[in-house]
Amino acid sequence: MIKHELRQDQGLLLITPEGALEASDFQELARELDPYLERNGKLHGVLIHAHAFPGWKDLAALVSHLKFLRDHHKRIEKVAVVMDGAFATLLPGIASHFVHADVRHFEDTNYRGALEWLSDGAQPILLTAAEMVWLKRLENANDVEAVPAMIASNLIRLELAEPGASGRMVLTRKGANHLFHHRDTTPR
Repeated sequence: MIKHELRQDQGLLLITPEGALEASDFQELARELDPYLERNGKLHGVLIHAHAFPGWKDLAALVSHLKFLRDHHKRIEKVAVVMDGAFATLLPGIASHFVHADVRHFEDTNYRGALEWLSDGAQPILLTAAEMVWLKRLENANDVEAVPAMIASNLIRLELAEPGASGRMVLTRKGANHLFHHRDTTPR
């Protein structure tokens, strides 16, 4: 059984296995994740938190898990495995042969560090109107159509209070690094 939470505003999926993995677990994950991926294109990160790897209930669960990985791995940027044990330590090396995502292991006591790594360790920085104009110049963007490219490049992120509500645009750590690194060389 897998307990999960999709944090749509952050693009993170938090997974906590609670017993042997079952085929229905991966079907349920796909039902929730697929609509998100259709709207957003990718998932910024997955955090898997378990004290030890629980294994699969049966062969059908293993096959369902492999199908889920096959269908989703190219649309996930990072995976943080928060778990103790030899299997968890070896997992990033094994996974690198099969998945597109950057996979890292964190000790069971470092859940917070894993979350920070998945979210680039940054709190959002609010942009002023002047900074947004400057960022548009930096990206040679004179129209709103450039915003999706900046989001896809993880330079900015949109945060909405609730679906359909107005929100705010924030600069990520990557965007701030990009902004401040290039600020002096950009014509004003």
